[in-house]
Amino acid sequence: LLASPKSGGSANIANGSFESLDSSGLMPKGWEYTSYLNDTSVSNAVVVKDAARGNVVKLTNAELDDAHFTQTVSVQANTIYKLSCYIKTENVSGGAGANIALEDRTCYSTPVLGTTDWTMVELVGKTGSGQSKLKIGCRLGNFSSTSMGIAYFDDFKIEKLTSYNGEIQSFETKASSSQSSDNTTGMSDAEYTARTKMIVIMLCIYILLPIAIYFLLKLEKSMDKARKGDPIKTPAQLAPSIFDTKPVIPEKTDTKLHYTKKDWIFVIALTLVYGILAVTNLGSTKAPDSEWKGTPGTTVTLTFDDTVTIGSVWHDGGITGGSGSKGTTVFKLTGDDGKSVEIDQRFGTMYRWVRNSSLHSTTKNITLTVVSGEAWINELAFFDTAGNLLHVTVNDASAAALVDEQDCVPEYPSYMTGMYFDELYHARTAYEHLHNLSVYEVSHPPLGKIIISVGVAIFGMNPFGWRIMGALFGVAMIPLMYAFGKRMFKRPELALLAAGLFAFDFMHFSQTRISTIDVYGVFFNMCMTYYMYKFIKMDLGDSLKDTLIPLGLSGLFFGLGCASKWICIYTGAALAVMFFVKMITLWVKANKIKNAKLTKAEEADPAVANARKFPARFIKTCLFCLLFFIIIPVAIYSAAYRPYYTAQWKPNAEQTKIARLRAAGQLEYNEEPEGEVLTFSEKVKTYVDGVIDNQKYMFSYHSGLNSTHPYQSAWYEWPLGNRPVWFYSGGQNPDTTKFGTISTFGNPAVWWICFAGTLTLFIMFLRNRFRLNAEIFFIFACMASSMLPWMLISRCVFVYHYFATVPMIILASVYVLKHYEDKFYYIPLERGDMISGGAKFVPKIKFIWLAAAIVLFAVFYPVISGIQVSREYIRALEWLPTWTFFGTW
Repeated sequence: LLASPKSGGSANIANGSFESLDSSGLMPKGWEYTSYLNDTSVSNAVVVKDAARGNVVKLTNAELDDAHFTQTVSVQANTIYKLSCYIKTENVSGGAGANIALEDRTCYSTPVLGTTDWTMVELVGKTGSGQSKLKIGCRLGNFSSTSMGIAYFDDFKIEKLTSYNGEIQSFETKASSSQSSDNTTGMSDAEYTARTKMIVIMLCIYILLPIAIYFLLKLEKSMDKARKGDPIKTPAQLAPSIFDTKPVIPEKTDTKLHYTKKDWIFVIALTLVYGILAVTNLGSTKAPDSEWKGTPGTTVTLTFDDTVTIGSVWHDGGITGGSGSKGTTVFKLTGDDGKSVEIDQRFGTMYRWVRNSSLHSTTKNITLTVVSGEAWINELAFFDTAGNLLHVTVNDASAAALVDEQDCVPEYPSYMTGMYFDELYHARTAYEHLHNLSVYEVSHPPLGKIIISVGVAIFGMNPFGWRIMGALFGVAMIPLMYAFGKRMFKRPELALLAAGLFAFDFMHFSQTRISTIDVYGVFFNMCMTYYMYKFIKMDLGDSLKDTLIPLGLSGLFFGLGCASKWICIYTGAALAVMFFVKMITLWVKANKIKNAKLTKAEEADPAVANARKFPARFIKTCLFCLLFFIIIPVAIYSAAYRPYYTAQWKPNAEQTKIARLRAAGQLEYNEEPEGEVLTFSEKVKTYVDGVIDNQKYMFSYHSGLNSTHPYQSAWYEWPLGNRPVWFYSGGQNPDTTKFGTISTFGNPAVWWICFAGTLTLFIMFLRNRFRLNAEIFFIFACMASSMLPWMLISRCVFVYHYFATVPMIILASVYVLKHYEDKFYYIPLERGDMISGGAKFVPKIKFIWLAAAIVLFAVFYPVISGIQVSREYIRALEWLPTWTFFGTW
């Protein structure tokens, strides 16, 4: 704003001083008003008189909203314009605050927050090629960065500049770009520009990185040939192919992890540290437990200790309202002076504190009246104009729940005190399962929401209660990942690296602390693949009983995973491939052993006996898998639907049968049947039909989801974490310099390095550095099963769909690192070779890598945890063009 522009004259703007009014005498002529919620009880606009400035526009948001006055002006293409306006605010909080902005894109001036005197605000930008119109205006909030409070605007101007030394925004709009470019995607131009930049960056990386790896591997091979002495072959290079069928009589597989004291210290310490991080500021346990419900016409009188002037009203609501911007439940608050406000309980505001600042009543009593729908209010709170909580009582004991838990009223609403993002679906449904209510979220299998309900049952319907189970499952992933690393790499330090990278990955942290079901699908996915990996490492030297234990556990977790989220069904395909490849390989090997000339000692070996009986063993194993991978999973999956049956399917079926009996004259009109209404066969049919119908609905829902989303990203963008998904925006702190936000994406020290590591492993395999051994086969099969489905579908997808793949890219990258540790340090050390200074550095890489992940976790902690920090700090973390932690482009 301090840069010196060169003026090129003024563009045409009508009534920028707001002195001319329309026929109502309340609105400025030539300007249009609208708001996102389109609810006059929440947001309104009017022209008022200011003693010093004359007519000024006043925007009032009683709740979080995006309200704006706009005007379309004529502009020239490819031209710099400066917008300016004076802004004054009263108690503005949240989101983008008071600002001047463009109407059809998220481009706005520096937010004006709190209570301020008249301040000049400017916004400079450049129009696009072929652009002739620009819709500009005064705004309180901006798209999803909604705000509340009161803002005044005056002297709005637009000025054409010939040059400008400061930051120039893009004023190019969709209308102009559709005429002059190929942007017909429906994106805003800011989004289109950012995504285009990211595509260029991504293409450079996707082209240059494989080339660089290829030439580095070629250089390494040349250096190996020039090196004197015996060539070094690492265990990774010597490991046999998964298809190897050489008739070597195998010994019994050592399947124990052999944890040492160091292992236990590593895994316990890491799990404890992460566990503390996971539950710290997870959510408040203080939330209203009791609720009041009212039907249309119900009235309640609330009384204050003395006559007061109300500054704002807060309410925490339950399950009510509609799914649109205008809900189905409205209640009215009226003071003794006749002033009143209607508050709309919308779907998106359940179980969170909502503020309304429209009731400026001086009164001793407040009358609450339910206007429409069924009101569900957990708690009401009233504040005076100074922001002090007012003591209030009710005249009816049956309505005491309205104000009986005033100690639960927070300093300001945040994620700590209410729901955010898809918790509105999953946490709500968990509550419905507990209370045998009709189920709302039916687009995913039930088990994940049943698990969430366990936390609610223990800790109550509060943020901590509905999030704790996901957080604990996230903690449980750490020792599981350590066991993966220990089993695959044998060394405690590499197991620590694998588990540590996963522990300090941003997505693992943010995705397991929100009350959604992804964490359960990924956890069970990791469990079932862990035990399948254990199985494919076994051989003919192991007894049938020993091999069935990991297979049974893999199948059990497969069933639990499928009942939580369908991603586990995709991984089930990988389990099937790994199983049959292993079994067919063992059959070929068994035949070779049977036909080989063996000594008496070899004939007595258990592996030979197992080889001779392998056809029978194969059939028994397949029958066992039929039980544990089909019958038991189907049973678990079906049993998870019991809450649906008891709350909906059975009552509906009973009412249908009763209606038919009455219609047939077998029951009188008001007569109720005695005993059970449904027969056993009718109950079974109702249950089975319900399960089948829900599968059809889920498939139809997900396959037909054609809508777009500003936070969607294609599968090929995920390895770089191009587009974080924005979960939460918390701008209601009285300290308007602070802001809280939560996004889910990858730690660059994990995702970016692991992308390079996984690509290196793939290229090394293609160049025959490694055979397709059990580890590489396992990693690639799991990655393919978790990625291919997202490559093949056309619906919009998000970066959190990559969550299940993250453990595999970590294992792939640590596998490559272990290979180079063996090659340059451990094998030469074992052989007594001289080790260079550079080679001595190789084992230290893992500690530097883990330290980098921890440092970045600390740096980015504010944008993955929701804690309040300065806006400037958050803005500094937007490293890529498509990283938008304020919810706007």
